[in-house]
Amino acid sequence: MLAGGGASDVTDLISALPPPEQHPDLQLILGDALRMSGSVTWASRVFAPLLAQADHDRRWPARLLWRAAMVPYLRTDYAGALAVLDRADAAPTPAPPGPDDVLLLACRASTLAQLGRVDDAVTTGARALVAAQRVNEDAPLAAAHIAAALTSSGTRRDGHLADALAAAERAGDLVQQARVLVNQAHCLLREARYPSALATAVRAVRAAELAGPPGVLVTALHNAGEALVRLGRYDEATLHFTRSKLVSQRLGLNRAAAGVYGLAEVSRRLGRREEALAAFAEAAELARDVGDLQVRIPALAGLARLRCESNAADLDAARAAADEAHRLAPAFLLSCALAATGWVAYAEGDLEVARRRAAEAVRAARTGRQADALAEALELTAAVAADPAASRDALVEAGAIWQAAGAGPAAERTVVLLGRVPGADAAQRSAARAAANRLLALGIETVDGRQLSELSVDGGTVEVRVLGRFEVIVGGREVPLPAWRSRQARTLLKILVARRGRAVGRAELCELLWPDDEPRRTAHRLSVLLSAVRAVLDPPRRWPVDRYVRADLTGVRVDLTRVVVDAETLLADVPRAERLARAGDPARARAVLADVDAAYRGDAFTDEPYEDWADGLREQARSMWLRALRELARQYRRDGDSDRAATTLVRLLDADCYDEWAHRALVATLVGAGRHGEARRAFDRWGGAMRAIDAPPPHPDVLRARAGQQG
Repeated sequence: MLAGGGASDVTDLISALPPPEQHPDLQLILGDALRMSGSVTWASRVFAPLLAQADHDRRWPARLLWRAAMVPYLRTDYAGALAVLDRADAAPTPAPPGPDDVLLLACRASTLAQLGRVDDAVTTGARALVAAQRVNEDAPLAAAHIAAALTSSGTRRDGHLADALAAAERAGDLVQQARVLVNQAHCLLREARYPSALATAVRAVRAAELAGPPGVLVTALHNAGEALVRLGRYDEATLHFTRSKLVSQRLGLNRAAAGVYGLAEVSRRLGRREEALAAFAEAAELARDVGDLQVRIPALAGLARLRCESNAADLDAARAAADEAHRLAPAFLLSCALAATGWVAYAEGDLEVARRRAAEAVRAARTGRQADALAEALELTAAVAADPAASRDALVEAGAIWQAAGAGPAAERTVVLLGRVPGADAAQRSAARAAANRLLALGIETVDGRQLSELSVDGGTVEVRVLGRFEVIVGGREVPLPAWRSRQARTLLKILVARRGRAVGRAELCELLWPDDEPRRTAHRLSVLLSAVRAVLDPPRRWPVDRYVRADLTGVRVDLTRVVVDAETLLADVPRAERLARAGDPARARAVLADVDAAYRGDAFTDEPYEDWADGLREQARSMWLRALRELARQYRRDGDSDRAATTLVRLLDADCYDEWAHRALVATLVGAGRHGEARRAFDRWGGAMRAIDAPPPHPDVLRARAGQQG
């Protein structure tokens, strides 16, 4: 029952027995069930008298020791776990060993590995594997292979994890399956195989939710969050990191450092510097308290890098953080620490040291076969290289690594950096601007401390955002309200943008702006407003007055070749994605559609809900966004990705609850995925929506539709 995820049921069954019937063996199982269900403190209280009795009797059965040791192990108190396991040294070794003896050896090997005693861990893991093969039972064999994997690398490690998963599946042991999947996801992350890492981490989360223990769930959630960060899905990553932190804090597991570090990374990538600094500092402190170098080193590196990107007053603190990371880093984290010291040296102007650290970081990453660390070290190499050709070569290699890994935002960052290299040609600069716009759409505003908006605009291009809150971006900064001097000046620009570059007659503009005033009085006001708008869009007056807003005998219009409007980009991108899909490139089509969805911050001109002039563009943009969601859902369904298809369809129905196609597709998707309860509820919502508009209700046969049917 415990292996199958029934920890809570076991706890209830044993707790219901009267004390006289609670045999010590039942108490032992109760403690294990409490640990696996997350009641770590109660588990400690159950194991304490059992260990005390064993000490009194000077008999330490393996079945007690490995279970009791897993409680401090779960709290990352690896020294405490080893102290429990060390009691086995005083007990005679059984011949032949039993399943619990194998599990004790496997637990000991894992604990030694976490303490950094690699040689002892390797020896103990080998003993566990030999003993498991003699016992010839799948559950102990899975545990032994997991322990062996912790001290292996490359194909040997992958082989141990594959054998462990096969044994756990044969045994029906969900707990061991979750542990294997967590380790596989971690390996895939280090190999920079992010889509595969995410899929494996999600499987680990589901297995851990079913079977526990909570420590595995915390790690699985963090792994999923790390993959989502690399894939640019920052909102989802934040949810996973937050849940990982909260589960750890709620259960007193001392594992919150990883979740806090993940949140710091999200903040750093989105340019929230102060939030990131505070979170990195907290993560480093939490990791120090429990001796977790896997979090402490990258958290210190993150602190160092952020402090380099501000003013010189932070360089002492940056150097201290980088030096601490370098001093403590084990081999598999050495490249990360070296890169941090290199960035500090670069910020201090010591290019000789920076180049040496960059070369060492590249060498360490190549030796350890760490693709992600190599790409990051190459970015440092590009920043400190002596000539532009070396910078370009390093960035091209880094970009290829990120592209192959599926790390879209990191790949886009290298494109931006290539556009900044001295001597970049027109094609590279154009590609950099396009990449900058895509990163901005993800919420990323800086690359290496420089505003992306400086690159996303070409030669003085202005950006106007009408989806959601109205914003005008000039020179990479939002125009503040006082700069407009008049609310009517903002309204004038809104009207011109709403007309999509078409000329609007002066008389019509006056009527829209001042419907109750005489035309002879408002004509002069319009000229004043026009001057105010032009002053806002070109404060230093570097360009001709009609660069952004043109006025002639036909009327006044905004020049969309120099004013980038987010709604216009959306209206162009959806048909482009559909063309890509028809041309046989669904992956790029999905990427464009996902960008469209991310860019849709709300209906156009939400701050002008009652103005007729806003209705046209508002409805066109909304209709195109809904069209993008439909096409995105279709593609996810064709790919068999029921989770994303269902999520997209639910969002589509939130926006338009009467979309019959979306209702039908959602029900069919849920049925095909075997989620019959959700399908029934979705069917009922469909029926309610149809009744509300007096439309024919859906037929129940749809609940038996096959997943492959397209609604």
